[in-house]
Amino acid sequence: MKWLTSAYAEMRANIACRNAVVARSALPPAEVASTQFGPPFKAKPVAGKTQKATPVAMKSDPESSENGLHYVVTRGKAAGTVLRPHVQDGYYIVSPTRFKADYQRIPINKAIEPYLKQGLSLRMSAPGTAPSLILPNSILGRDKSPR
Repeated sequence: MKWLTSAYAEMRANIACRNAVVARSALPPAEVASTQFGPPFKAKPVAGKTQKATPVAMKSDPESSENGLHYVVTRGKAAGTVLRPHVQDGYYIVSPTRFKADYQRIPINKAIEPYLKQGLSLRMSAPGTAPSLILPNSILGRDKSPR
């Protein structure tokens, strides 16, 4: 029963950490990128031995995006990576589906927010990370005011 109590405490700490980062998402992306997000440790279970937790460093894009849009990966190997809108040949890419035939190319000098309000996903990436389509409700740094 002792292990269950410690697992519960660990889970509560993880949730508090994630909630704190999400609450601070109104900060500039550089400040959000400097906070830890994702699992607070990586521990490999070893039969019969206990190991100390090792902090996980956050991977982030050093360049700040003009529009402040970003997404923090929460799962997998890339957990903690900050994704920014992906620019390809001077265009952002939005799409209602994952299929390339549905991609809509938007010039980088045009606002992305109207397309996100239509429910289109935005293609986002980070250095060393392949671009992914991110749903609009998952993107941080958006203008939430109704228009």
